[in-house]
Amino acid sequence: MGLTYLYDGSPEGFLSAVFVAFAEQRRDAELAVQTSLQRRLGQVYQPVLTDPTKAARVQRGVRAKLGAKDMDWLRRVFCSDAPDKDTTALHYLDYAFSHCPVGTHRPIFATNQLQSVIPAPGCAQRTLPQPGQDGWRDPHKPGLDIAAPVVARYLSLLRQVNNEVEKARQFIRFSELEGGLYYARFEPKANVVPLVLPYFVARLNIQAFIIYDPRHDLAGLYDRHHWYLTPAKQAIGLPAQTLGEKQCAKLWRTFFKSVTIKQRLNPRCQANFMPLRFWKDLTELQPEAALERPVISEGF
Repeated sequence: MGLTYLYDGSPEGFLSAVFVAFAEQRRDAELAVQTSLQRRLGQVYQPVLTDPTKAARVQRGVRAKLGAKDMDWLRRVFCSDAPDKDTTALHYLDYAFSHCPVGTHRPIFATNQLQSVIPAPGCAQRTLPQPGQDGWRDPHKPGLDIAAPVVARYLSLLRQVNNEVEKARQFIRFSELEGGLYYARFEPKANVVPLVLPYFVARLNIQAFIIYDPRHDLAGLYDRHHWYLTPAKQAIGLPAQTLGEKQCAKLWRTFFKSVTIKQRLNPRCQANFMPLRFWKDLTELQPEAALERPVISEGF
């Protein structure tokens, strides 16, 4: 019978489940969130209580053996919406701990991927990583094989989350509301608001703002001093757009239309670089009537 550890969905709960799986020598087990579990016949389910002490021990262990970057990777993979993210992360940690002694974890390149590069005319010689530098897996030391199924899946989830983070940086649009508050609505395919909030705090550090993610019922708040994450399942009212914001949105849309070359219009290419799922929240792609409506129609 297979074993599945159940946790409460929080980062600390996930790390606590990882701790229990390692402590009980059940690293082949699965992890799942209690509230979104699809039970299967023949599967044993064991709830795990969230324990901050155990979670902290797992964090220290990952940083000590795999490095701070791997801890950041683990945090990002946890933000994925993939149903197998928890189990994949557990199996990846098991693989990494057993294959990577301290200081040898460099899974970016395999040895046979490092080829000599002949520069094109007028181009500078490309510098490749050398043994001991980041990006090189020393063939004389054990390390991660990026072709291993668990590693490949883990890195695939990481790339998906990183792509959503980059899209958030590109396509989040803030609107100024009455009272000096700025508001943005964004629906990513991963729970990336916790990952991008520090970025926008650094850029808008003198402006209070809200980033609302209705897909994950989450809002990131910044009050000019501290930032917070809060569940956002109940609708509340927000102030209306300022007159200056409406005028600015109209000017931005006019500029967007004026730089468009109709003879070279390529909606398919545009949708490739700017996914359709973001269009409804992009100021430049809203119809004129939408710019005159209050910024919040459904609230959060």
